[in-house]
Amino acid sequence: HTPDVRYNFGVGREVLWQAANSWGDIAWIHSDFQKTLALLSELMQQELSALATSEAPGTLGALAANSRESWGGSRLRHSIYPANGSCTEHTDYGAITLQQSSAAGLEAEINGKWMALQPPEGCAVVFAGDMLERLTNGQIRALRHRVCLPPTQETTGGEIVRQSHIIFLQPDRNTMVQPLNAYLRGDGTDLQPIRYGDWHKKKASLAYGR
Repeated sequence: HTPDVRYNFGVGREVLWQAANSWGDIAWIHSDFQKTLALLSELMQQELSALATSEAPGTLGALAANSRESWGGSRLRHSIYPANGSCTEHTDYGAITLQQSSAAGLEAEINGKWMALQPPEGCAVVFAGDMLERLTNGQIRALRHRVCLPPTQETTGGEIVRQSHIIFLQPDRNTMVQPLNAYLRGDGTDLQPIRYGDWHKKKASLAYGR
């Protein structure tokens, strides 16, 4: 894992158990996380409801389609990039990711080529993570992405050139994730079921050598 050049502030789904007013003058963080998480959860429910009609109880397909998944592994992250900052290429662990940034720099590997992803001003990017790839049996691929900022010759110490506000929609650690029945091929190549907590731990150990 190549070290990233950025600074992160992050909180998990568990902070929503607290009252918003306990956050004082940064209560907007709590409110934004709660509202955006609800919107992403609803988006997944809408997309899966027509497909996940006969899924095994306790699996992500069944839980999400019926609005019963807690998305307990979800996280909010705010990343601050200094001049010449970076984030190495990777895919995200969860189902979908929402990212809104203050400047260009996000790139995605699409059809074997790295392309800039810069939405219109005031808009965000939503893309697939590892668990959506597993749900669709590889039909929707987790987006490999990175942040590359153009090199600068002269910078002021500590100058901030890019900020990203990110919500990762991630299942509860005990939720089983497996391909939806609608995407099964039955030819021996189907992706295997996995408990989300096991996947998260395995991927983190590979990325960070834990």
